[in-house]
Amino acid sequence: EHHSGVDDCKNLVRICSKMLEDGWTPVATTSKGIKFNSLERSINKPSQTKSIVQANQKDPTENRRDKTVYLIRHGQSVGNATNTFGGADRNTSDHLIDCGLTETGRNQALDIAKFFTDVTIDLVVSSPMTRALNTAVLGFPNYDILVHYNLREFGCRIPENVPRPMNEVLKDIHADVQAREKHEVTIDLTSLQPKRWPNPHSSISRKDEVRNAFQWLYTNRQEQTIVVVCHYNVIRSLLSDNLGRCSIKPKNGIPICCLLKADGNLVTVE
Repeated sequence: EHHSGVDDCKNLVRICSKMLEDGWTPVATTSKGIKFNSLERSINKPSQTKSIVQANQKDPTENRRDKTVYLIRHGQSVGNATNTFGGADRNTSDHLIDCGLTETGRNQALDIAKFFTDVTIDLVVSSPMTRALNTAVLGFPNYDILVHYNLREFGCRIPENVPRPMNEVLKDIHADVQAREKHEVTIDLTSLQPKRWPNPHSSISRKDEVRNAFQWLYTNRQEQTIVVVCHYNVIRSLLSDNLGRCSIKPKNGIPICCLLKADGNLVTVE
C-alpha cells in the first residue's frame, strides 16, 4: 500500500509526541537534524519531574498567621496544698475529688489580670475541672468563658483529677459566677461537652486529645489572642519535645506566652 510523504510526516509527529509524553528530551540539533539519543529517555525523568512539582508545592500551613496563646496553670488547689501542709491523703481521699482552690489559689487567680493590662484578649478557654474554671472566673471576670473538655488534667487518677458533672462544679463556685452577672458575660458549658460526661470515652490518648484541642482553636476559631486556663501536665505535654521532654515547670497563676502554629503546635515566646 502506498503512503505519501504527508502520511509519513503525520506518523513522525505522533511518534515524537508520544516520546515527549514518555519523558524523552531532544538533545542539541546537528547538521542532519535532531539527534535522537535513547539514553535521554531516562526512566528517572518522571520521578525527577515529580520531585520538582513537589518542591514547588507549598506547605498548606506555610505563611498562615500564628496566634498568640497564654497558657495558665490554675491557682493553687486544695490538692496542691495537701503536698505542702499534709492532712488528707492526696492519693485516696474522696474529699479531694475535683477539688477547688485554696485561699492562696483564689488570690493567685485574682492577680492574673495584672499580666494583661496591655493585652487585648479575644477568647478565654478553660478546663472543666473546678480549680481551672474557678481560676478563669476570678481572673477574667469581664470575659465570656468557653469550656473545652479535652483540657482536663491527666497523668494519674488521683481524686483531684476525677471530673464531676458540671452542675456540681457550678454549685461549688456559684458565688464567684454570680458576681460576674453584672458584666453580662457567659460560661459556655455545652458547645463542646462530650457525651457521657463526666465519664467520656475516647479512642485516642489524652495527649492527642489535648493536641486536637489546640488544632481546633487554630482552625475553628477566628480569635487571635487566646487565654487557656488548664493544668500542669496539660501544659508540659504541649511544650514537650519529640522525646517527651519539657524543661518548663508551670507555676500556679503565671501565664506562659506562646505562638500557636497552623499545625496546632505551640512555641514559647522568650
